[in-house]
Amino acid sequence: MADSEILIERGRGLKTIILVPTMYSETDLKELLGSVPGDFANDSKEFWTYVEEKLASASGKVSMVCLLWNEETVDTRARSISEFLENKGAKISRLEDTTLLGEVRAWLDMSEEEGDLGSKVFYEESNRELRQGLRKMLDTLADLEVAVVFADPACSPIFPEGLRVIKMTPFDPRDYLKRHMIRLRLTGKVD
Repeated sequence: MADSEILIERGRGLKTIILVPTMYSETDLKELLGSVPGDFANDSKEFWTYVEEKLASASGKVSMVCLLWNEETVDTRARSISEFLENKGAKISRLEDTTLLGEVRAWLDMSEEEGDLGSKVFYEESNRELRQGLRKMLDTLADLEVAVVFADPACSPIFPEGLRVIKMTPFDPRDYLKRHMIRLRLTGKVD
């Protein structure tokens, strides 16, 4: 008997969250690195193809898509995947506080660059606010339903107990960025 069947028998349903930390877009990388790395096109294609294929097979089961991203800079493939899921019946939900994602990213950048404890505290505080916004979105998710959460890579969502969380990513976008930031510091150029 599958885990979900056991939970149903006990009178509870299990909500499932598919967490997709979004890959940085060209716009993001130009802002963060000064230019786009030479491997970006291949790595971005690999990333979004993986996510697209996985979500296509689950598309009929997804009832909600939560968008925790900056509309101006998000990759066009991320938009097309969320639109595909919406066309398959998923409800789209966006974070109400549009400036919060910018704050999360800015505090993360400052805390990583400077190692400043104050920046880390503000990063955690803004992430807590983001989690509260996400929790409001997910409150409407019914038992046994599936939600896909597309999150800016700077976000650190922590989900409440009682949810099954599946992280769907072929590699961590933050690791991709860090690799190129280190390369930039060492050589003075991205690629």
